[in-house]
Amino acid sequence: MAAGLWDSACSGHVQPGESYLDAAVRELEEELGIRAEPEFLGTCQVAGVGEIELCGVHTLEHEGPFVLQPPELAGLCVFRRDELPASLTPALAQVLEWLGDRRRQSIDRGAPA
Repeated sequence: MAAGLWDSACSGHVQPGESYLDAAVRELEEELGIRAEPEFLGTCQVAGVGEIELCGVHTLEHEGPFVLQPPELAGLCVFRRDELPASLTPALAQVLEWLGDRRRQSIDRGAPA
């Protein structure tokens, strides 16, 4: 928990026997009330206090409706990539940096952004 900071809406730990995709599908349903299968983008390392976690990163576009599941989420706001707030959790900032690096590498190889 990081009071006063923005974090990813759908995130959580992979349970024993789950794949990254299984966990992502479960978290989407638990936190947003939707049943969907996101696209796996890859894994990145996120450094915390005294630990490093390996995070599976997925993407999904969904029109909703979203049904927030308290206490999983206190609220929801969607930001454009170029309009992100400055007050992000350190973990989310690291994942977004990884995504930016991945996007720049893709552009360098000539792939569409």
